[in-house]
Amino acid sequence: GGSVGTVYTVEGTVTAGNVEPNAFYDTIYIQDETGGINIYPVATTDGTFRVGQKVRVTGSWDTYNNDIELRCISIELIEDDETPIPPTELELSEVDYAKKGGLLVRVGGTVERVTEVNGAISTVTLTDGTNDLELLFNSYIGYSNESSPKIEEFVKVGAQISAVGVVYMDNSTLYIRVRDLSEVTN
Repeated sequence: GGSVGTVYTVEGTVTAGNVEPNAFYDTIYIQDETGGINIYPVATTDGTFRVGQKVRVTGSWDTYNNDIELRCISIELIEDDETPIPPTELELSEVDYAKKGGLLVRVGGTVERVTEVNGAISTVTLTDGTNDLELLFNSYIGYSNESSPKIEEFVKVGAQISAVGVVYMDNSTLYIRVRDLSEVTN
């Protein structure tokens, strides 16, 4: 934790970059051995940041709708090579925002509910029978691999799926924020 406005300089590996169609709006995520964090705002004019590259960020500690972020003052690429960090495999019961917020994770479970907006999947509730967890699909996130099956074809109630994303908080709802529809598999 931090206190709002405290300025930090951190280095980390990009886990969600700013290259479309796999870019969150004005936001990237970075991670080091202590955890992950949302860096905001990062515009394309600040540079191109790809998953697996290392960056140095100076920013002020802040929260937005209960999600912790580093409000970007400056960002620079310090390692051009792309060496992606594999997602941490977690059980649904292990996804805890206080300990794992901003971390890149993979979770799996049974689809309990699917919410669509304009014909596209918006949220999915996963369950392991005891614990439920929401997956968040931002409408502008696409597939890194064009030959991936469309998620609408297999993400149905009762299906077993797994997904990769960052641990994200929006007000009082804990989500896994999916970075790439190609990383949703059955």
